[in-house]
Amino acid sequence: MERVEGMKVERVDVADVEIGKSYPLYGTITKFIDDRPGTVLVEISYSMIARVHIKDPAAIERLKARAFEPLIVVGRVVGVNPQVVLECEKLIFGKKLEYSA
Repeated sequence: MERVEGMKVERVDVADVEIGKSYPLYGTITKFIDDRPGTVLVEISYSMIARVHIKDPAAIERLKARAFEPLIVVGRVVGVNPQVVLECEKLIFGKKLEYSA
């Protein structure tokens, strides 16, 4: 897992995070575990689970369209066994990438 600290990104271990504290973490959405409106569960960078509260199905589809794009997840740690579970406070994506040939 990678944590954003000031203007640098550092790799941290599960043992380095504390339950109840909020952290900005860098990664990508690598899997949608549960995409039903309400509490959407997503896997971040193959190693963390984030609970994202979204009720609007159109917003969930927009989130799916941004999967695998770099983002910063700001979330409160609610569990660490066997992997970090975050209660998502914010998802911050960069500018939408436009490709053309």
